[in-house]
Amino acid sequence: MYNWSLEDSEKNQDMLLLTVDNSFDGMILKKEEKILSRKRKDEAGIGIRSMQQICEKYNGTSRFETAENQFEASFMIHI
Repeated sequence: MYNWSLEDSEKNQDMLLLTVDNSFDGMILKKEEKILSRKRKDEAGIGIRSMQQICEKYNGTSRFETAENQFEASFMIHI
C-alpha cells in the first residue's frame, strides 16, 4: 500500500508547481541516475513516465528524488 501526500502546490504567474511525497521501502533501482521500475526492468515506472510526458507537453520540468524511505516528485508546468 502506498501513502502519497501532496506536500506543496503553488501557482506563480503562468507556472504551476506541485510536490508530492510517497513513502516506500527504501529499495530503489537506478541506471545512469534514472529511477527504474521494479516491475518493468530497465524502464521508468508508468507514473514517472506519465508525469515526464505531461511536463514535456506543457514545456515544464520534472524532478524525482529519494531520501531514506521517502520518494519526492516535483513538477513545474506552464498553465
